[in-house]
This record gives sequence, C-alpha cells and structure tokens, in this order.
Amino acid sequence: MQTVIFSTAMNNYVLQFKVISFNPEITMEIEQNIEKLTFFDPSEAKVIAGADSKPYTPGASKFATNPIGQLSTGSVSGNVYRNEALGFCYEFPRGWVLMSKAHEEAVADAEHQFIWGNSPTAQQEHESATQCTKNLLFVRHSLEASKDGQFNSMVLLIAVDPKCAPGSRFPKGVDDREAIQQIARQTVQYFMTATMSSTEPARVRAFNNAGRIMVEISESFTVSLSGQTDPTNILSSMLMMQAGDYWVIWMFAAKDKTELAELRNTKIFFGDPVAPVIQPKASP
Repeated sequence: MQTVIFSTAMNNYVLQFKVISFNPEITMEIEQNIEKLTFFDPSEAKVIAGADSKPYTPGASKFATNPIGQLSTGSVSGNVYRNEALGFCYEFPRGWVLMSKAHEEAVADAEHQFIWGNSPTAQQEHESATQCTKNLLFVRHSLEASKDGQFNSMVLLIAVDPKCAPGSRFPKGVDDREAIQQIARQTVQYFMTATMSSTEPARVRAFNNAGRIMVEISESFTVSLSGQTDPTNILSSMLMMQAGDYWVIWMFAAKDKTELAELRNTKIFFGDPVAPVIQPKASP
C-alpha cells in the first residue's frame, strides 16, 4: 500500500492531501496532479471554476438514509451470540469477557490506536464509516489489559453495507479470484491505521462451508499501544461472509498463535444451532 501526504500552511490552517493506493502508477499520477495545484484568492472562485460551476458542500452524506442503523445488534446468552436478522449464531470462547458499551468506549480511549487509529484523520474516517458499518459484538480475553504489557486478545464482529463500496461484490465461488482479491484489499485497508505496520504480506483464501462462501484474511503486524515504548506483535485473522443484504466480518486479534488458533476454532451456526460450522484450519 502506497501512502503519500502533502501539507501546506494556509492562513491559520494546514491544508493536507492524503493519498492511499495499492497501485504505484496511480499514486505517481495523483502526486503529479497535486504538484500542479493552483492557488487563488477565494473571492475569485466563481471566475476560476466557470459559469456552470456549483457549490461543493463537504459533509453531505450520500448514505444519509442507509438502513444499517436499524439492523438488529443481536443478543448474547452465555458465550453465544445470536442474530436472527442475519441468520446465524456465533459461539465465542468460554470465559472471555463481553465488553459493554461503556467498557468499549473506555478501551477505545486507552487503546484506540489499534481499534480505530490515533490520528484525527483516521478518527473522522471511521466515524463517517459508521453510516456503512455496525458493531455487533466485542469480546476480549480479559476485562483489563495485562500488567506485563501483552496484547489483550479480542474478537470484533461487524456488519457492513456493501452499497457503501460501489463496484465491489462478494465472491460467487472459491474460484472468483478477482472479487476475492478486491474485497480482501478493501478490508485490510479499512482496518489498517497509521500506527500499524505489517510484518508479512496478508494471506487470502476462500472456502465453501455449509453452502456459504467465506473469505479469510490472515496477517501479522506490529502496533504501538498507549503507554508502551516498544511495538506490540499481533496476529490476526479476518473472516467474511455474506448474510442477506450485508457482509459480516469477524476480526480475530491475538497475542500469540495459541490464542489465534482458539479463536479460529470457534463455531458459527447457520439457522439450526445443532449443526455448527467449524472454521477449517489454514493451509500451510
């Protein structure tokens, strides 16, 4: 992923252009376009823009009527999460802690570098993305972070409205490579923040389980957490599926291979809770 940031002083503000692209040729083209920017007196904007120009109103959302806000959050009984609207149940590890909204906000304040990023830009991006996503479940290995500074492993389950990703589609089969790669790139980019650094390329695969196509994205990275001088190593696995009009994403993040394997072996039930869908182990 290529990231380029241009900044310049303008009156009492700093104007910033942030470019993120997976294509180095496109990145170079955008760089050249930014380097050719023309600055002018705001009073001359109408003349510069032309007679047929229209006012630009940033902040006006084209997703204002998005129905994901009305989507059921689901319910939890013991260590089982249920969402009838999306047609599945999920059994997270016994003994893990269900984070309430208050806990979620408290953890986000302390460690939001990992969950949503630490810069104001990243925070704004993810706040706007709430019009297209909805948090369904948030559980952690422990209520509080360990005193030895190890990462507190977690499961984050979210629903995504694919209408917010025009041009993208969920793979129709395990051989639909173009759709698999595209949806994997978008998912990795969504969760990546400025404080995260991948230690190896992401591994992507698709498989058929109980008649449903699932996409798994596995990667490892380092992240700088609050109050720590040294980066923390984290292993992650994201599992995606289509449920009705939405995409559902499980994000497993663990401190070591043992806990990641435990998370990857948790069970998903479709319709009939007697017949679990167990995630197959990743191929070497």
